[in-house]
Amino acid sequence: MNATSTSRQASEKEIQPFIEEIRKQIDKVTEYFLIGYFIFGLLLSFFYDTYLMGIGVGGLCLFAFYFTKYILPASSLYQYVVSVTLAVFMAQFIYQMHGLFEMHFFAFLGAVLLIAYQEWKLQIPLILLIVLHHGSLAYLQYIGYSQVYFTQLDYMSLQAFVFHALLASAIVFVCGLWAYFLRKRTRENAINTLLLRKQLANTDRNIAFAEEISKGNLQINYAMQEGDELGKSLMNMQQSLLKASQKEEQEKFVNMGIADVGHILRNANTDMNALSIELIRKIVKYLGANQGGLFVWEENELVLRGCYAYDRVKYGKKSIKKGEGLLGQVLLEKDTLYMTDLPTNYIQITSGLGYATPRSLLIVPLKNNDEVVGAIEIASFEEIPAYKIGFMETIGAMIASSILTAQGNEQKAKLLEEFQAMNEQLRSQEEEMRQNMEELEATQEEMRRNEQAHLQEIGRLESEYQANTDQLQKKDLEISGVLSAVNSTLAMIEFDLKGTILTANERFLQVMGYSLEEITGKHHSMFVEKAYKGSNEYNTFWQDLTLGEAQLGDVKRITKHGMEVYLNASYTPVFDQQGQVSKIIKFAQVVNQEKEIMLAYQSQLQTITELNTMAQLHLPDNTVSNIFS
Repeated sequence: MNATSTSRQASEKEIQPFIEEIRKQIDKVTEYFLIGYFIFGLLLSFFYDTYLMGIGVGGLCLFAFYFTKYILPASSLYQYVVSVTLAVFMAQFIYQMHGLFEMHFFAFLGAVLLIAYQEWKLQIPLILLIVLHHGSLAYLQYIGYSQVYFTQLDYMSLQAFVFHALLASAIVFVCGLWAYFLRKRTRENAINTLLLRKQLANTDRNIAFAEEISKGNLQINYAMQEGDELGKSLMNMQQSLLKASQKEEQEKFVNMGIADVGHILRNANTDMNALSIELIRKIVKYLGANQGGLFVWEENELVLRGCYAYDRVKYGKKSIKKGEGLLGQVLLEKDTLYMTDLPTNYIQITSGLGYATPRSLLIVPLKNNDEVVGAIEIASFEEIPAYKIGFMETIGAMIASSILTAQGNEQKAKLLEEFQAMNEQLRSQEEEMRQNMEELEATQEEMRRNEQAHLQEIGRLESEYQANTDQLQKKDLEISGVLSAVNSTLAMIEFDLKGTILTANERFLQVMGYSLEEITGKHHSMFVEKAYKGSNEYNTFWQDLTLGEAQLGDVKRITKHGMEVYLNASYTPVFDQQGQVSKIIKFAQVVNQEKEIMLAYQSQLQTITELNTMAQLHLPDNTVSNIFS
């Protein structure tokens, strides 16, 4: 879509409200006409008793108009319905008045009414229905059909019909032509009105723009409209004033900066590091940069003396040889370097949010009579304008002269400080030697006094050590005896917290019929019955052990050869230094004989109980008493 068509569409959109306003006005007039036609048809009904025609056809016409307008309010279809209803009303009136010639004039009245819509196409349905109505009825009347009410004559000749049709078409054509010209004039008036509004709006904007400029607001944005010559002149004036103001601001910036740097240099002390930090802090903040460093030429290399970034002084060590990197190249060529396309990873600006590569880099050599004594490196996220670069070159010469002076003063102060330090060191060493001699004599005397006491204490400690050693050996023998007795009488086995076997003594292996290699690393469940292994009771048993609860009682276990063995067992949790369970130790003693006696006794008791129950069910009470007496 080209610019011309876009502009035309925009103009159509702007013109539409004007056309819409005319449409609303003529809609009201049309409603009055249609309602008037309907009432007029009711009045005509009294002449020839055509009430059905007046109410039916007239009502349908009104219904068609209002229904179409209600269903499609945004469409122009209802206007064509108006054209059709006007033709139908004409045919209705001709019929009601039995062909009265004057009723034909309603067709012309409808054509005139449609002019107000300013749409020539609305004349087409009207003239088509007029021609169709007149042609069909004229033909019926001509062939002798008596119930046709078309004219007051017996019939209409072909010549009269042609003249009649041509005259009606001419009138409708003129009405359509007037509608076309009215629409064209409406568009022209709308465009002129819109143009006048735009000119008034431009004038108001130009006045407001000029007032802002008069107040000194030279940075105000102004959207100039196409063809606004006054606005163009005002914008040119703004640019001229802005350039003059910018030049004044730049000169003020340079002069104030030179004055501030000069003040720092005049009040500087002999400390080169303090001077460098103060200078680079001032320069970075004054330029609105993000990071900067001041390098000084010392001992055939550039040494970083001051670094400043993000409102903080940075401390670091860095040295660069002549010709090394960009700084070394600037030192070699003795010329300013400004770059906006930095090498990858050349420098990064550090902030609380992380690391970022600057957008521009400025390196200015510090020269005094063509002798380079250092360099200043400035990094910024924004581009550095030319007037700020010129300012840096101007203060570079001032800083170079001050650096030379400061270096001389620093060297003198350093030599004086070294001489004073050496003199003070000699005095300190002499005093220290005297004190050391006195302390040495006192120490020797103290050592002689304490030597005998130390020997006595050593003898006492040796006696105590020997007594404790004898007592520990006795305890070890007792413990070994107890463990030997336990291993010979009790079965012992160790598990981890998951029930995995760690080790077992010889007694346990004998009882269960396994070797140590066969059970190490296996689970405790290898010793229990299959039904018990998957039960909730077995799971609860191990959960309680891992929680530190000991388990005591008689248990049934299965040996390697599938035999049952009864043990009186004690499962004891062992705690580590943090109070956590580290493993489980089981001590057990075989109780097969006792368990068999108990089981036999329980079996006999159960048999007696069952017999007693049967006796009570089948024998008299005295018989039962005799059996057990």
